[in-house]
Amino acid sequence: MTTLRPSAWVELTPTFAFERTINEETGVFDFGNGVIAADTLGQSLIGERDIENIELALRGIVTFTRTLSLQFYTQVFQPRGRYDNLRSLVGERLVPYAPQNFDFNQTNFLANVLLRWEFLPGSAAYLVWTQSRDDFINNYDVDFGPRFRETFKLPHNDAVLLKISYWIPL
Repeated sequence: MTTLRPSAWVELTPTFAFERTINEETGVFDFGNGVIAADTLGQSLIGERDIENIELALRGIVTFTRTLSLQFYTQVFQPRGRYDNLRSLVGERLVPYAPQNFDFNQTNFLANVLLRWEFLPGSAAYLVWTQSRDDFINNYDVDFGPRFRETFKLPHNDAVLLKISYWIPL
């Protein structure tokens, strides 16, 4: 992890990660419905899964004064996976299961911004804004680039919070 300091009062930490797993034998998860996939008899499905994950993140802090700072964290996370060779457990053996599409391609965005003001020693006010965006499709073949661009066109959930902590000397 690299931390950049373009000036004495700004600190940035970018992160990039790529992970790939090929032919992992695992239970099949139906991401579209949020459940473990099962055959028509309710038996769990097993399959060989290929997964690729990309994560881009940026963390930073801007210090305006000794008592006032702005901190932020943003992340785009894009996992996608494909299942092959589906089987279901019948008795003590695995039997082939008719192909079904349990592929997944997700995109997630998270942003947090926190303004912190220490108005008295030990007492502070925090103003926080957070945003999240996410999407899911059953198409493994859509590349990361188009999915990344789509991320910022998705509907989003926002929240603004205010917290005040006051130190009471005893």
